[in-house]
Amino acid sequence: MSCTKALLMACALMCCAPLASADDTRAEPTLDDVRRSFTEVDRNRIDHISRELALPLPVARKFWPAYNTYLRNRVALRDKQLAALVDYADALNADRLDDATATRLLNDGMADETLRVGNRQQFIRSLGEFLAPQQQMRLYQIEVLLDAQVRAGLLQQIPLAE
Repeated sequence: MSCTKALLMACALMCCAPLASADDTRAEPTLDDVRRSFTEVDRNRIDHISRELALPLPVARKFWPAYNTYLRNRVALRDKQLAALVDYADALNADRLDDATATRLLNDGMADETLRVGNRQQFIRSLGEFLAPQQQMRLYQIEVLLDAQVRAGLLQQIPLAE
């Protein structure tokens, strides 16, 4: 199995979403399958946050539109990161992870990580208009924990650069 296919499979498995129906004969997931898996992760994230925050209706009416905007930004960044992961796997498959490719992927990855953290910080702080500090802290903790769970499983599957 190529590195690209292995990484897509790892992404799909780490997202904990079923990818194939009983009549589906594909043995390996596609990038679209991985995106659908992450959509399921996002639904589970929303369910988890709903349970853990238990917001009163007036606050929920303000919170959920803001959260949905935040989630759309996360999805856009995640799609960019998935594309970079495929680039990395393709470079490994072709045995062409040269200095220029490694530098580009490293710089892009670090910039994306900074953006992801900055977006989360901005979002959590913006909720101070209608969430108590304890609720903001709770949401931050939930977000960090859920991210860590998905990312840890995925990162264990990505081969280190050589």
